[in-house]
Amino acid sequence: TVMPGVVYAELGNDKEAMEWYKKAAELNEYDGDAWYRQGLVLGRQGDYGKERAMYEKAIQVQPNHADAHCNLGFVLGEAGDTEGEIACYEKALSIEPDNKDALQNAKSAYYHKGVAAYQNGNLEEALASFQRILEKI
Repeated sequence: TVMPGVVYAELGNDKEAMEWYKKAAELNEYDGDAWYRQGLVLGRQGDYGKERAMYEKAIQVQPNHADAHCNLGFVLGEAGDTEGEIACYEKALSIEPDNKDALQNAKSAYYHKGVAAYQNGNLEEALASFQRILEKI
């Protein structure tokens, strides 16, 4: 179970939290939450490559893990992959339409995509991106 790790994480003890998450993944490699939570710790530690790998593993073993899709989207966005970022947020929302993080992040990604398109003179793409924001409200 990941719950002891969750408690350690809440207490600010990422080392112990990570040990529990690893144990949970060893006991059940199909526990998407164990992989996802390892990604959270790695992200807090600034290891974004491993963070991304943990979210990808969580999605591989549990394809309907909305939070893993959402966080993978954030990591992709930080790496400059706006299309991948948006695809992840859209997938998270298709699984969990009420996911507030995915919804907010998707709106932000569409906004930034629209601004970039506008700055590049692609007005039609800019409008399409801004329209997607309105669809999310």
